[in-house]
Amino acid sequence: MASNERKMYRLSVDVEHQCISEDSKVRIYLSEVRGEAKETAVEKVMIIILQLFYSGTIAHAVGTWAIAAAYEQRGYKAYGGEYILIAMVFAVSYYFIHKFFEGYRRNQ
Repeated sequence: MASNERKMYRLSVDVEHQCISEDSKVRIYLSEVRGEAKETAVEKVMIIILQLFYSGTIAHAVGTWAIAAAYEQRGYKAYGGEYILIAMVFAVSYYFIHKFFEGYRRNQ
């Protein structure tokens, strides 16, 4: 059995409605079955690089602000919660950028 025979495909709502509302038992309406396009390794690497770049850029901007604000408040250079904030901003921005690219690729 081929690998594409085991996959389940979704029918669009209007096609399903046509099939149910027909009176004849002989008519069957099926949507066009399309397999999902496989990403190449180069595409995956490029997407990961873009996600890391955008997340790093956002974290760098927040880090520049947070470190300067902490220095101004303390009056001396120290390592504290601003670095935890930078790590959290990087992780959250990476998550949302990943979800954006995932949704963008699904809609193409």
